[in-house]
Amino acid sequence: MNYRDRVGNSFHEDSFQDKFLKKVYRSTCGRMLMRPLVVPAVSELGGKLLNTHLSSYFVPGFIRRNHIHMEDYETCAYNSYNDFFTRKIRPEARPVEMTSEALISPSDGKVSVYPVSSQGIITIKHSDYSVASLLRDKALAKDYEGGICFVIRLTVDNYHHYCYVDSGKKTCNRVIPGLYHTVNPVAFEHIKVFKENTRAYCGIHSPNFGNIIQMEVG
Repeated sequence: MNYRDRVGNSFHEDSFQDKFLKKVYRSTCGRMLMRPLVVPAVSELGGKLLNTHLSSYFVPGFIRRNHIHMEDYETCAYNSYNDFFTRKIRPEARPVEMTSEALISPSDGKVSVYPVSSQGIITIKHSDYSVASLLRDKALAKDYEGGICFVIRLTVDNYHHYCYVDSGKKTCNRVIPGLYHTVNPVAFEHIKVFKENTRAYCGIHSPNFGNIIQMEVG
């Protein structure tokens, strides 16, 4: 995948996962085989298998291949792969700025920023979307015109937990059912992942930043 760091340097890096998914999604046969595997029932079964003790044997190799810096996390023994994936980070590794002027990042990840407008297009993993198509609500999208959209892309080396961006009152909660395609960029060459994938969002009325929508994509 292509990356750019905080000082503007661009570089390309492919993980083991990237290379595998390119082989699958870039062949017609591979995409046909993947179709039944992205339904929610298969993901639920996979989740059960990754809760078993046997799955913990995959953890050391996963850490090495993806260059995960384990010094950021609490030291413990993992009873399953999911136990590892939901590992706890040391509080001092992710200090939170608690002043009212600070908008908290809800997660680790690679960040891009877009202004929100009726004609505005947001590029997510090589695919273009409007805010209305992501929310599936044109009226709600109109309320956010003139605002800002932050897109945070988590990769396998990131800390996979998230929090709210600010304190406030929840104003709505919506789940958009769908599939569970990988969110690796190679899938976007053939599939509109953010239009097909399961996702959920909530509205938050923040005393510091006004109305906010926070969305998670599966």
